[in-house]
This record gives sequence, structure tokens and C-alpha cells, in this order.
Amino acid sequence: IKPKVILKQKGASAALNNSNFLATMRWKTSVDVDLHVLYETKEGKTGEVYYGNKRHSGNGYQIKLDGDAGVGNSLGSQGYNEENIEFSETENLKRALICTNIFSGATSYASIGAHVLVGSKNKMNEPDVQVTLTSQSRDKWCAIAEIDFSGISPVIKSIDDVSSRKPELSSKGLFGKIFGR
Repeated sequence: IKPKVILKQKGASAALNNSNFLATMRWKTSVDVDLHVLYETKEGKTGEVYYGNKRHSGNGYQIKLDGDAGVGNSLGSQGYNEENIEFSETENLKRALICTNIFSGATSYASIGAHVLVGSKNKMNEPDVQVTLTSQSRDKWCAIAEIDFSGISPVIKSIDDVSSRKPELSSKGLFGKIFGR
């Protein structure tokens, strides 16, 4: 799989070619990692999609998670684990934060070879963007990327920041102090 753009540094950004897309997180080791999306609609409603709440939808937005991989520290049949979050009907979304939690079994995000591919659901063999998780820190939470839906096309920006605390949406800027620091 060859993404069109690889966001290698924190703060790097790229426009997405489609407002309906798939965010796929892959990792190469037998650990339980959980993909989350925190979001805000244009009306100010906030929510979270994750293994315990796999689908949110409303007027002009739909976000859904396909499943929970790596449970019991297993490795998928393709040689990696994968979780997918589909964004559709995004016209009423204001912003979203793709983040992840090491539920069990890993020492750092860099050590598990984790990365996120974002692109059209029908063309994930040619994704638009890849964000690679590079942190060597042993913290459980990683804010991977933020997506801004305010323009003509959504824009994804690499964050790749870790903390022992769960990320939060903030009124300060797009995500402001993500970890409340």
C-alpha cells in the first residue's frame, strides 16, 4: 500500500480528496490497541466512537467503527491487526480527533509499528494520507491526527502526541490543549 502523502512530522497536514472516507489503524504486533474518534458537529454536539460505542449518527453525519482487533493480544491473519472507522455524511461535522489507547501488551506506539491510513473507502489500496506513530514513550493514549471539516475538503493534520490521560476536545483552537495540559 502506497499512500499519496505521508505525514512524517507533527503539524504536517494534507487535504483529503473525499469528505466520505475510512481511517484505518494498523499495527504489527500482538497487542490490544483501541481506535477512538472524538468529534464535534457544527451545532456543538460532541461524541465518541470506540469499541464500546461503535456508531454515532445524526443530522448530516455518520461515524462507525467496524470492530475491536487485537483482543487477547492476538495478531490478525494478514500479519497485522486493523481497526477501521468510516466517516460518511460528514457535511455537519466541524472537527474530529483520531486517537488510540494501548489497552494491553505494548510498551510504546513506535514499538508496535502503528500507523493510520486515511482515504476513500473504495480505494484503500491507494490511501490519500498515512500518519505514522513514532513516540517511544510508554504512555497509553496517543492523539494521532485532527480533521478539520470547515473548508471545501477536509484537512487532516498529524498530532502524534502521547499521554497517560485520555485526549479531550477543547474550546481553545481546533483541539487546543488536547490532553488538558
